[in-house]
Amino acid sequence: MSVSAQGIQRFDVSAGDWYSANLIKMWKLLDFQRDGPIDRVIRNNAFWGQNGVFNLRLAGLIVAYAPEINLALTKADYDRTASWWSGSAGIGIGPFSFGANAGGSREDVTFVKGSNTIICKDTSGVPKIIAVVTDVLPQFS
Repeated sequence: MSVSAQGIQRFDVSAGDWYSANLIKMWKLLDFQRDGPIDRVIRNNAFWGQNGVFNLRLAGLIVAYAPEINLALTKADYDRTASWWSGSAGIGIGPFSFGANAGGSREDVTFVKGSNTIICKDTSGVPKIIAVVTDVLPQFS
C-alpha cells in the first residue's frame, strides 16, 4: 500500500483568543465524590504531565489535498474486492472513504486487473485532516 497526495502540509495550532482555560482551572475548585476517580486525580495532582488526565495539547494538524491510496493485492484478494465492489457503492480505507457512499462517484476507484492493484483517489476537492500532532504537557502544580 502506498499513500500520496497532491499536497500535504502541517498547520500549527496554538491557543489564542478563542481558548479559555477557565473550565480546566475550575476542576480544582469543584467538590467531587470523596475517593472517586476525579477526587483521586485532584489529590494526586495528576491533571498534567505524561500520565495526567489532561496530558496532551493540540499542536498541529496534518492536512492532505487529493489523497490517493494504491493497494497492491494478491490475485485472490483483488478478485474478491472487485467482486464486492461491483455490488457496492463505496469503499473505506482507514479514515478515507471513496465512492458514492462518501459523496463522490464510482470513478474515484480504479481497478487495474493486470497488476492486481486498486487505486483510490479523492476527487472531492475538500482537504482532509490525516493526522493530529500533540504535545505532552509539563507537570503543573
